[in-house]
Amino acid sequence: MRIVGSICMVAGVLMGGGAVPAPAQLVAKTVEAWRDAEWARATPTPSLGAYSIVWRDERPSYITEAEFEDLKRRVAGRPEHPDRHELEIETERRRTGKPEVQRCRLFGDGDGRWRYSTEWVRSGYASDSVLTERAAWRMVDLGLEGKAKSLSQYDRRRLREDGSNEDVRNDERVFMPQVGLLLFGGFSLGRVSEVRPGPVSVQGNRWSFRAERYKAGVAEPTYVLHYEGDWDAAAGRGLVRVMTTEVNVYRPEYVGSKTLFKEWKRHDASGLWHAGRADELGGDGRVTRSYVVESFDPLPAGGFAAVVRTPEPGRPDGVRGPVDITRVADFKRGTLRERDAEGNWKTTTIATTKPVDRTRALRIAGWVALGGCVALLAIWRLRRKGRAAAGRK
Repeated sequence: MRIVGSICMVAGVLMGGGAVPAPAQLVAKTVEAWRDAEWARATPTPSLGAYSIVWRDERPSYITEAEFEDLKRRVAGRPEHPDRHELEIETERRRTGKPEVQRCRLFGDGDGRWRYSTEWVRSGYASDSVLTERAAWRMVDLGLEGKAKSLSQYDRRRLREDGSNEDVRNDERVFMPQVGLLLFGGFSLGRVSEVRPGPVSVQGNRWSFRAERYKAGVAEPTYVLHYEGDWDAAAGRGLVRVMTTEVNVYRPEYVGSKTLFKEWKRHDASGLWHAGRADELGGDGRVTRSYVVESFDPLPAGGFAAVVRTPEPGRPDGVRGPVDITRVADFKRGTLRERDAEGNWKTTTIATTKPVDRTRALRIAGWVALGGCVALLAIWRLRRKGRAAAGRK
């Protein structure tokens, strides 16, 4: 009787459902609600609050032996060949077995206000770009002993109007897809390409959906990204694991390329979720580029205002500290100031608008290994230009 009673008690507990609840079943609506909110939040230039994100851009050797030999033949005997730098990097990668590494840091205050600072680990070359509602400037190494700096100041009002002074915008196009992968699992890239996310499919704890873009008068989608991941019930959010380019009529060679997201975690102080690593794979499955988060660092003294303040000769920079600025090109006022070996400054006149190559942004090095993101952001830029032109008519 005692055994029977125990069995009945256990059966009653299990059937009652209160003491031993069954695990909640993941439903598509739950994932869609999170997905839609995250999609809306995934801005290309996010607000990082009182922190900056620091990551490594790793570029492993991914060309074949035959391609490497062809590269050497093209450059041989031609010191000024445009591919010589690529050959030097590839030769060093093969010698050391290590990727070429660029260390990057982004300060973001939302609404398109940011500072992007970067250094190449091997060469030590560094650059900084800033864009706010009032300022646009870029500071780079001159390649001289002592790390002398060149500062360029641009007319902030003209950057969006006529495409002049593209240097700052080119830097923006480099970090935007990288940060979009690490913080939003590629959702911000989907937003700027104007693909529309479709219904969510759920199987167990896994979810997936397609995001498609159509062209007027064309029945089939011209661009399709496929997202898949799993659900973190404790956090009440999804974690993107894979983003795949399924259709790309603009760059068919990128069909099948993937981005794998690993080590998702929450930075407690800022509340920001991020992938610890994002690996980009070509259609053949080889890793072509990796982005690895190193840290979230507090803003320096003076906050965001100090970070984006325009550097001046003799005044420490908000991020770099003391910098030796020996050249200042001011495209707002049309002046060029240069310091000679004796420390004297000479001022000359320059054009306020630099010549513009409208296709340059589609060829910059930062996009070469970004797989499907290249065409995706190119489409976005061309559409923005079209709208701007229409608005000025």
